[in-house]
Amino acid sequence: MRFCFSIILLAVLLLGAAAGQAAAHVIDEAVTLGFNGWLAPFGDSGAEEYTDVWAEGNLAYLGTVGSGVAVINLDTGAYESGVLKNPEFVTAYAPAGHADFQDVKVDNGIGYFSGGSGTDIVDLSAASAPALLTRIGAAQGGFPSTKNAAVGGGYLYQVSTTSSEIRVFDVSVPASPSLVRSIDTNDPIGLHDATLQGDRLYVAGAGGGSYVYDVAGVGATEPLLQVAAPTGAATSSVWPTANGDKLVVTHHEPGGELSLWDIASTPTLLDSQSAGDMGFNSYSTSEVAVVGSLAYVAWSQGGLQVVDLDNTEESGMQRAGYYTIVGSGAPTSLTGVRSVYPFLGWDQVLASDTKRGLWRFDSSMLNTHPVGDYNLDGQVDTLDYDTWASHYGSASPYVDGNGDGVVDAADFTVWRDAYTAATATPSAIQAPEPTTYALILLGLLAAVSDRRLTLGRSPQ
Repeated sequence: MRFCFSIILLAVLLLGAAAGQAAAHVIDEAVTLGFNGWLAPFGDSGAEEYTDVWAEGNLAYLGTVGSGVAVINLDTGAYESGVLKNPEFVTAYAPAGHADFQDVKVDNGIGYFSGGSGTDIVDLSAASAPALLTRIGAAQGGFPSTKNAAVGGGYLYQVSTTSSEIRVFDVSVPASPSLVRSIDTNDPIGLHDATLQGDRLYVAGAGGGSYVYDVAGVGATEPLLQVAAPTGAATSSVWPTANGDKLVVTHHEPGGELSLWDIASTPTLLDSQSAGDMGFNSYSTSEVAVVGSLAYVAWSQGGLQVVDLDNTEESGMQRAGYYTIVGSGAPTSLTGVRSVYPFLGWDQVLASDTKRGLWRFDSSMLNTHPVGDYNLDGQVDTLDYDTWASHYGSASPYVDGNGDGVVDAADFTVWRDAYTAATATPSAIQAPEPTTYALILLGLLAAVSDRRLTLGRSPQ
């Protein structure tokens, strides 16, 4: 029986539902984020308008209205004081007659730059020489003017403020995209933004709705509309919380607010706050991205605002951190911080300002997550193993437990030790490869079953 118990204990440690609970995310008052460098590659006089920002590896990509997409090197080292040196301009992707890009995405070294001519698919393998592979415009079944696009799983999802449709393209071969289907949201005005998280597509409708689709089989079947939330006029961007049961929403209009919706069942508004409610002055929200329990909000003249989503049922959304960029303009128009990219790590939060270019901030002081909490839900449990396995081999900073720049077996050890300490369960487990994890579990269960049968047989 001792053998059987040991095997069961080992299996429970790997897959058990028991979790190491962490203290609730508590931030007493909003703090100023750390400044970690900036760059206005085409000047900051206001002659150029900067738009969207994205990043991959040590490169950032900054869209503009008239100068194309700037390629920017983030890996510039640090000053003796420890503050990172300013990012450095590498080059610009600016094809003649097509230099207006409202949205920037990069996936595995391929750029998807969307604007007034559709979506340019660009080879970024040589940072100093971006090369156009093809363009998806009206002639290819796309939009002649594309506001935003989401990309992942070999598919591109185009949206436009002039259409209620989502155009889906197979981009598994980036140089040869093909139209797969159109999805009609029936939004009365058009679509402003699209965010892809796993197999869920979240779409912001300018006509007052937010739409969530299951796109797991988009290549073969019509995606299923899972949620249609009445999030209000001028909805400009949406981002789900980690477990997908809530939706954070921005509104691009005078006095545009930040709102939080419960979408686990019937869509329900949980909280909505304006800049004034949070104690600062700004014309409108613009864009949001969520990391763990924190929403990073591009809030025009209000700068970059970080909002705590924990305990919203009791106290509503709470302002946790901020950085106001001087010179963003008066709070009477859609100028100021427009876009945010917080996925390079706590100290590498990127934001674009329409006049002042690319800014980089340090939000490490807001990190209250325990070591090993890879899915950033505030506790160390087996869900963090799943996150580690799904990011194995990547450079995801939030899953890189030992900070060596790659998610590997050493980061499993970090999680295992944290999980063991949290559950007070001794462990000598060695890190499995993610692809062999299921086989290990099946082997453990088979061993338990076989041992039980052996011990339960009558003597011959």
